[in-house]
Amino acid sequence: MKISELFSEKFIQTIEDQLLHAKMPDEELTIEYVDPRQFLSKNRIDLVCKLYYIECREKGRGIEFAKEVYRVHIESITYGRFSEVWNSEKNSLEKYFEVFDDLIDNIKTHGFDEKKSVIPVSKDSIILDGSHRVAAAIYFGIKVPVVRLKTPAWKNNYQAFMKKKQYAIPEKYMDFIAYQYMAYKNLCYVAMIWPVSYRDPNYGTALKILHQFSNVVYKKQVYLNYNGLAQLAMHTYMDAEWTGGFANRYTGIFTAVDERYGKKAPVTVLILDDMPLDKIRQLKLLIRTVLHDGFAKIHITDTREEALRLGKMLLNANSVQFLNDSFFFRYDDFVNEFWKFRSLALSSKLENDLCLDTGAVLAVYGIRNTRDIDYLMVSDDKTDLLSDFDKHTQQYYDGFAADISCEEIIYNWFDHFYCFDIMFSSLESVRILKQKRNEKKDRRDVQLIKKLETKCPYKKEYYKRRRKKMLKNYTSLRYYYHMLKKTVRRKPTL
Repeated sequence: MKISELFSEKFIQTIEDQLLHAKMPDEELTIEYVDPRQFLSKNRIDLVCKLYYIECREKGRGIEFAKEVYRVHIESITYGRFSEVWNSEKNSLEKYFEVFDDLIDNIKTHGFDEKKSVIPVSKDSIILDGSHRVAAAIYFGIKVPVVRLKTPAWKNNYQAFMKKKQYAIPEKYMDFIAYQYMAYKNLCYVAMIWPVSYRDPNYGTALKILHQFSNVVYKKQVYLNYNGLAQLAMHTYMDAEWTGGFANRYTGIFTAVDERYGKKAPVTVLILDDMPLDKIRQLKLLIRTVLHDGFAKIHITDTREEALRLGKMLLNANSVQFLNDSFFFRYDDFVNEFWKFRSLALSSKLENDLCLDTGAVLAVYGIRNTRDIDYLMVSDDKTDLLSDFDKHTQQYYDGFAADISCEEIIYNWFDHFYCFDIMFSSLESVRILKQKRNEKKDRRDVQLIKKLETKCPYKKEYYKRRRKKMLKNYTSLRYYYHMLKKTVRRKPTL
């Protein structure tokens, strides 16, 4: 089959120079059916925006935020014109949605027909056209017909989207796209170069090695104070024995934080893709060799669960604020109840569809204690598993007379944050609700939130005092333990 029989004339004209350079206009092409998931790569990260829209549309939740993400990336691709070169039907955002909705329904019902469309693929296996069709095929698990051309491809990676000046995708949206990319892929890892490495003379060399020997999907820098780094370390090493574990409030973490902290230096975060675990571990050892005392200078996740947990903390602006300004272990009774709730939510696989709100948000920040834990969930599925906790519905929020919905808080990336895999309503959402209701206790809570924002009381000095006290207690316990052993072993006198 010749290229003129497979593609529209406008599409051919668009890539005409590349095709002529490759001397392919009269060449016979072979159609083959392949798994479309292979095309979801760092060079077509825009597929995530289409996939997420399809997922939300099919599941009937979070559609407004999905539309916003889709709009932002189409605006960037078309430089604000919302028109497609070789498809005159697409000349507005409304038309984009209309055509995409029809395409989703058609592929869902009839599958992929090679007589209607074939996906052109570049010599380096990047799709040249048909990203909407490929996204639909990925979601519904349908193989797609492709033809492989010898022409190179243009790349829609994160750098391309963030360097378009006026039409660049804002960082907060790119953060979400990067996280969602991790959620759709099986082999994704989070690499964190700790702040102490930032002024290491080999810092630049370490970054070059990571880019050369791994598949970097996304890169950003996150600035954390000492408190924020301590909280992040707890989330990172929560399963390690040397931390002391949850029961001991991770008291062993502070030595690690001291080794990794660097004043006014960022955590450099890289999302890595499509590498087996043994290669990741070899790469980690190589970086640790390059950096002086490298064990405390880089961490790369081993499991998908750990990568997603850290992605929620580092790619969400509300979560970063929480790390810097909160004190998780201030109220023991709340923490114990939260851990019980967390175990139930994770075992029931509900963590992506429910959100803790109001009093729990203030308690997890360490602002004030709460007697109970309230949560939001749009559906009623499996709520019997959480019968020991109170569920807030939309009627509860309507009682605040606030222009915000439960669905928006749960499914809008900018309206919540995460703590140990569990979603919390953002502090700003809580403040809005409290200001709307304006009862006496609400006014007090608003003042506490403002006080937290102006001056966080849980900085490095607090942790220094707490660590010193714990070490002192530990030393005293060891002394009394050895004295007791001597007493027991002493021979009785006659």
